[in-house]
Amino acid sequence: MFFGDSMNIYFKNIKIISPAQDLDSNMNLWIKDGIIQHCSKDEAITDSETEIINSENLVCSPGF
Repeated sequence: MFFGDSMNIYFKNIKIISPAQDLDSNMNLWIKDGIIQHCSKDEAITDSETEIINSENLVCSPGF
């Protein structure tokens, strides 16, 4: 899956692994126009252009 500059996606409950930040946790990740807007266990308030994806079986990590 390729995400260009115009992507607006909210990954709800995605597993984020980042060894450099000692991070291995399920979080909510919102990417809008190619920029991370929100990365937290808290919910984000998104806009109507954002696609919400239930991501409990997905992993996000640098270098994939």
